[in-house]
Order: sequence, then structure tokens, then C-alpha cells
Amino acid sequence: MLYENGDFGFFHGDVLAVHRQLSYLYSVKGDIPTALKHLELSVKHAIRFDTESNDKTLKHTSLLFRGIWQYGNYSCTSQENEENEASELLDDLQRPIFDKLRQYPEFAAAEEELRKAKGPRWK
Repeated sequence: MLYENGDFGFFHGDVLAVHRQLSYLYSVKGDIPTALKHLELSVKHAIRFDTESNDKTLKHTSLLFRGIWQYGNYSCTSQENEENEASELLDDLQRPIFDKLRQYPEFAAAEEELRKAKGPRWK
């Protein structure tokens, strides 16, 4: 009930981390379609974390929190890290663990979407 309607709020960051790890694990296993699906989901959650955490008009829609404002500085990373989640995920995709996925158009599309969304953590 907390996360119905995709209402993850702050936890988009955690969900993106799980999907990023699943993408890598399925890639190692050789299940490329599933790896690419999880990569796409990690991109979606990175962008939602970045955009929703600064949206002062956004209210929760899930049953338990309906109508409550969710605006706030959701950063739980070091103050030295000034990149948003899209930037961090884009950097992470350069690691060799994602080499098996680079040849696929879905990987290039994910990188392009992240490039469009990258920027400073808090605008």
C-alpha cells in the first residue's frame, strides 16, 4: 500500500539500485533481454528520483499518504557528491561489468536518456 501507483518518493533511489544490480547479474548469467529490462527500469527510477525530489507540487497518491507533500532534500549521499542520480547511473554504466550490454540499442537508448537528464543533484 505504501508504493501503489508507483508512488515511491525517496525510495526511487533504492529501487533504481536494485534494478541496476539485477541488470548486471542477468547480464553475467547471459539473460540479456532481462538484463536490458532491468537497465531500463533503473533509468526510469533514477530520473523519477531526480525530478520528483524537487517538485514542490507533488503529493503522494498512495492510500496511506494521500495528499501529503513529498517535497524535500532526499539526498543521503555525501555532500561532496553533487551529481544527480541520472549522472551517477550514467557514470556507473561505463564500468566493465556492463560490457556485455553495450552492443544493444536498448543500452544506447538508456545512456542517451541519462545524458539528457544528468546534472547537479539539487537545482
